[in-house]
Parts: sequence; C-alpha cells; structure tokens
Amino acid sequence: LNVQSIRALLCLGAWSLMGLVKDKDVLDVTRMPDLKVQEEDSEPEVVAVNLNVAV
Repeated sequence: LNVQSIRALLCLGAWSLMGLVKDKDVLDVTRMPDLKVQEEDSEPEVVAVNLNVAV
C-alpha cells in the first residue's frame, strides 16, 4: 500500500468509529467495479467543480 492508501484507511477507520461512515456504505463501495487507470502519456481529464454554496 502506498502512503495515500494507508492514510485513507486510517481516516475511514476513525470516521467509522465516530459514526460518520456506515459499514454498509463501505461494503457497497468495495463491490463497485474498478475505475479505469489513466495512462501516464495521456492528457489528464479536467473536471469543473462548482464551489458556490448557498447559505
């Protein structure tokens, strides 16, 4: 495992203990199909994120 994976698992464990993540949700995600890995030579996909938040 790389550093990012270990950190994600540690956070997930802590969030689960605090009740922020349900075991069922984690199991559902693990059953999802794998994402395609992007080749290093190809251009990265640009995704627009809307950060406008209504208060």
